Amino acid sequence: MQRIIGRKGDGWLPSLPWMKPGDVDRGNQVIDESARKAGRDPRQITRLLNVTPQSSAEDLAELATGHGMSVFILASDDPAELRRFAEVTAPRVRDRVAQARTARARAGSAVPESIPNTVPGSTPAEPAPARTFHGDPIPEALAARTMFPGDPGYARYTSSYFRGARPGVVVRPENPAEVQEAVRFAARHRDVPFGIFSAGHGLSGRSLNTGGIVLALDALNSITVSGGNRIQVGPGARWGEVAQALAPYGLAVTSGDYGGVGVGGLATTAGFGWFARERGLTIDYLRSVDIVTADGALVHASADENSDLFWAVRGAGANFGAVVSFEFEAHPVAAQVGFAMLVFTPDDVAAFMQAWGTTVEAADPIVTGSLMVGLTGAGRPSAVQAVIVVDSSDPDAVLQQLQPFAGLAPLSDQLVQMVPYTALMEVPLTGEGQSGRGEPHGHSGLVRHLDADVARGLAEIMATDRPFFLSVRSAGGAVGSYPADSTAFGWRDANFLISLLGGRSDDVQQRWRDLLPLMEGMYLSFETDTGPDVVARAFPPGHLLRLQALKATWDPSGLFRDNFFIAPEPHPAKVAQQA
Repeated sequence: MQRIIGRKGDGWLPSLPWMKPGDVDRGNQVIDESARKAGRDPRQITRLLNVTPQSSAEDLAELATGHGMSVFILASDDPAELRRFAEVTAPRVRDRVAQARTARARAGSAVPESIPNTVPGSTPAEPAPARTFHGDPIPEALAARTMFPGDPGYARYTSSYFRGARPGVVVRPENPAEVQEAVRFAARHRDVPFGIFSAGHGLSGRSLNTGGIVLALDALNSITVSGGNRIQVGPGARWGEVAQALAPYGLAVTSGDYGGVGVGGLATTAGFGWFARERGLTIDYLRSVDIVTADGALVHASADENSDLFWAVRGAGANFGAVVSFEFEAHPVAAQVGFAMLVFTPDDVAAFMQAWGTTVEAADPIVTGSLMVGLTGAGRPSAVQAVIVVDSSDPDAVLQQLQPFAGLAPLSDQLVQMVPYTALMEVPLTGEGQSGRGEPHGHSGLVRHLDADVARGLAEIMATDRPFFLSVRSAGGAVGSYPADSTAFGWRDANFLISLLGGRSDDVQQRWRDLLPLMEGMYLSFETDTGPDVVARAFPPGHLLRLQALKATWDPSGLFRDNFFIAPEPHPAKVAQQA
């Protein structure tokens, strides 16, 4: 449709409440390219947008100046909302747009093809000298890759999947050399936050910040399938795109449970995917990385070269640099796999959770499943949704593997399909989130078994009347087939990963704290608490000592500090001896 708009249309009218982060930019790009190929000026195509009364003047102004949206249609028939929008919001939008265009003209910044560079009736200002951040001129090599508030494209980096932000400057390099320059630039500004962004899906939202520097790696999104089963992937690619690239070869890389997740964040943490019990973690298929370290060097790390750094990247990568390229070894995948969604309504939630755990652990490794529970705050038990994937193209075998689960509790709904893995990676488990605002709130923990105590603790959380989202993902199987010390992620004996999103009430938080003594470690991608105590729970003690020693070697000044900072140990030799 967007290509047709580019060739023939007068305008494009999407609706903001249904847009995902990046959708406006992607749609505009398709329309612009299609228009140019058809010999049309993209500025002939009006960009309109349906908005809600809750849309702020600041957000709408950024959509105008950064994304070319020039008409906003208010989705309301409430007279009071219409009057407030006309008398308050719209004038503020016009003022901000005028200010941003004037500032851009003075700075000599480029503008989207659909936006005039000056306010009607004004005179373009003379280009100003190179822009600066905290008095430091932006390096010439990064001038065309740098965005300040109000610049085109900046709005993309004001929200991740869950968290809102307003960076002081965004640097979006397009090759490793520019990443090196960006890291050196960040090293000169240790007094401000420094985030590394790949796709912005992470629950913690630590890839973005307010007032600091964001190194956006989403332009490094190439995917190259080489000989055999090796694949080179940029950090800005998304796992759904990786699945699509590997599908013609009958290959896949187990990689999370949703294809919209960026490669960089997941591949430097662990990666619990739909084939975890059969294949292991994503990091178990990582064969090498090219990483820009704190001194701005581009370093290759693998099992044979800089092996200590390669060990650290697989589980604590955010502390050791900006990975610009990943090399994975893909594994075979069936042409179609079994996909089941079962909705249980258990009478005894604790007994159901314990039975689920026992059934998962007894299942064939080709079976991986997740439980999801969401409460609306209405004070009543919610149904428990199970998503199960069976890595088999035989429908009879899939049904056979599902039978033990079907009898765990009464079913209120069920769906069983045979789908290609690429389709599975397009399924949003909880619905597409809107642009993140504010601060997310979540926790995670790993357990060996869903025994009676753990099951009872989960049931108590589920019995609260506060809104939250609880998930229990499968681990075990092949995850535990690797030695605990083979990667920085060390919780190989766990069979389940538990995460809690929301539930800010004291009641829910206390019940979560009651569960902590039963857990071993955590998964940093699902955690929002910070501080040394959190990092100490994220790694086994011996692993943390080794990571502190490696931090002292590779990042002694702590440049990479905003994503669960591991403090450098001043005496690495002593720490290594203790480990």
